[in-house]
Parts: sequence; C-alpha cells; structure tokens
Amino acid sequence: MPSAQENLIVALDTPDLDKAVFWAKQLQNQVVAVKLGLEFFVANGPAAIKRIKEQNIDIFLDLKFHDIPNTTAAAVKQALNLGVKFLTIHISGGREMLEWAVAQKKPNSLILGVSILTSIDQLQFQELGFSNKIKDQVLKYACLAEEVGLDGLVCSPLEVKFLRRQNIKLKLVTPGVRFATDEQGDQKRVMTPKEALLNGSDYLVMGRSITRAEHNILERIEYFNNSLQD
Repeated sequence: MPSAQENLIVALDTPDLDKAVFWAKQLQNQVVAVKLGLEFFVANGPAAIKRIKEQNIDIFLDLKFHDIPNTTAAAVKQALNLGVKFLTIHISGGREMLEWAVAQKKPNSLILGVSILTSIDQLQFQELGFSNKIKDQVLKYACLAEEVGLDGLVCSPLEVKFLRRQNIKLKLVTPGVRFATDEQGDQKRVMTPKEALLNGSDYLVMGRSITRAEHNILERIEYFNNSLQD
C-alpha cells in the first residue's frame, strides 16, 4: 500500500541548518528521504550533509549537475562520497556527460536524470527553442537515461502515465506534487499525491506542503497518508 514511508521525499527548502536538522529528526523513519537543494548546500556546504545524515535519514542531494563530462564526473564522485542516497544531474548535458557520471556510481546510490523542470510550461519550453511537446522531449530524455544506465528520471507527474505506456522502466521521481488544497506556487505541471502514484510515480517530492507545518510535520505526514486513501 502506498505511504509516506514508501513513496515520499520531503524537500527541506531552507538555508537554516538548525531548522533542517529539526525537520529531519521529525521525519526519521517516516519518509523515504529528505531532499537538500542548492539553497541549503550553498548556505551550509558539504559538512551540513553529515549533520543531516546523523539524524539517521537518507538524503536526496538535488544539485542538478550540468557541465562538461570531466567536471560533472568529478562533482558526482565528490557528492556520492558524502554518502547521499539520491543525486541529480541534467540529462540535457548529453550522453558523454551522463556516461562519465554513471561511471562514478556507488552500490547504494541512485543517480537520477532531470528531464524538464516542473516550473516550465509549454510556452516557456517553446521559448527555449523546442518545437515538440514537453512529454515527447521527456520521453527522449528517458530513453537516453535508460541507455546510459541512470537509475531514475525526474519529471512532472503529468508525464508519468505516458512514460509507463512507452515501457520506461526507470524509477520515476516527481516533484510538482501538491495537495488539492494547496496553491501551485512556482510549479506549472502539478498533480495530487494519489493521482501521481496511480499514474506510476515511484517517489513523490513535496516541500512546502509538508514543512509549512513547522512544528507539526508529523500531522502533515498523516494528512499525506490519509490523502492516498480518499
């Protein structure tokens, strides 16, 4: 049965290390992992990853590497040496960059390819010079990700059912997940947790929908679990 413990990754979107540690303590044994992104990493550095790991919780390090192959591979190696469970790189960096990154993989780590950001809609996508539909480009990226040996794909929940119908076997990780009562914020391509899981998502990434509770995060986790049963 789907649950936060099996399917939810909570984004700790804060530059405040003490707050992130406090949240991580509450989420221990409640979720798959906590996600630490660029804001947190730039504010606190690699040493802060150890502080979060000390709360006995897996880490999704979301730095979305995208550079020349040698630089990306070196960065991936250093990031995985921090002991993170999940790590992201942009598929648009190309086959060689992806292959060099995959060569750094550790047995207990998952390297995920980022397809199209969930903040981008079709109009913005076309402004970037693409003439096809977002879902078709995501499929191209997914096929490349499988070919080079990535473990999973980060995409919006709107593409998940389409990818599963195309027999994509990658772990599908979907940000852009909101409760029906939430505001969309800066996300354009969104879906509820239950809808995303029914469509075939493996892991859901939710941030403000959970952490806005501050001192009552476990109530939000319970709300998440209940929303899957409605």
